Amino acid sequence: MLSRRAKIIVQWVLVAIFLFVLIYIGDVSELTRLPKIRWSFVLLAYVSTIGFTLIHNLRWMVIVKGVSKGSAELRRDFFQFYRWLLNSYAIGTVIPNDISLAGVRTYYMNQSHNLLLPAALFSVLLDRFFDFIVFFVLALPSFLMITKVGGEIEVLSILGLLMAAVFLFIYWKKGEGLDSLMQVYRSGTDLLLKLPIIGKRIEGKWKETLGKSSFSEGSVYQMMGWSFLKYLLLSLRFYLTGRALGVKFPFLQGVFFIPFIQMVGMLNITPGGLGVVEMGSYGALTLMGVSESKAMVFVVGQRILLSCITISLALVNQFIFFMRSRRLKESGMG
Repeated sequence: MLSRRAKIIVQWVLVAIFLFVLIYIGDVSELTRLPKIRWSFVLLAYVSTIGFTLIHNLRWMVIVKGVSKGSAELRRDFFQFYRWLLNSYAIGTVIPNDISLAGVRTYYMNQSHNLLLPAALFSVLLDRFFDFIVFFVLALPSFLMITKVGGEIEVLSILGLLMAAVFLFIYWKKGEGLDSLMQVYRSGTDLLLKLPIIGKRIEGKWKETLGKSSFSEGSVYQMMGWSFLKYLLLSLRFYLTGRALGVKFPFLQGVFFIPFIQMVGMLNITPGGLGVVEMGSYGALTLMGVSESKAMVFVVGQRILLSCITISLALVNQFIFFMRSRRLKESGMG
């Protein structure tokens, strides 16, 4: 078993290898000329990030509400949960993103006594589960688009049918829709019990948490709807990032090529996906027909731009939360 320091060293060695390979196979000629930044599109990318994270928080709040049924004293402050979510995204720029999104939010909820550890962990894993549903819905249309087997009309038609099938399935199963969707998910989460630290802390409580969870048909519709809208805003940010860096490609291509990047990013073996996401983005852009020099500009610019947007948004939110808490204390003292 590797020590923590050894794991960190291995991760950064992998980052160096991935970046070396990317630079070796890529064309850095345009990157060295410092491409012009289009600040109006940077602002739009910032706004789309706000929309993307707000929608994510709305979905998470619905999940927390369902998981915490029966907890009358639970404090569900939207702004507080949004701060936790943004902090997890910001920390995800320096550690593997999946670990950050799950671990940071679980920690915050457990420390604030909003939810006990099993319920808190379950809420963030279920939140992630909905992203996987969207990924699998888009998998076939994306494959057809990438391989050029289907045209835009055919691919959009298939996507529409698959989305409709998901909502029809929920309607058919009524209140049991989420339970049916989660059969595979629930069996998979049992693997967590085998982990030495998490397993010991939630053993005996996991099934109890699942049993107490209650989601109405309406809430399942909400979560699924927020999930598709979240993906749409993610695709919009991908497109706007390209425009900000002078890399043009059709918005629709971005929608169907992001799953390719996500699939590569599932490796999740480097801090913030550094190197892995860049390799996936570079491959997706070249498949779209973007020149190698432009693709290199995008992968480097995307990392810098989105990291700055994410961290600055978290800091602004942290400042607003601090000022808000200060005002509440002052009014309480008065």
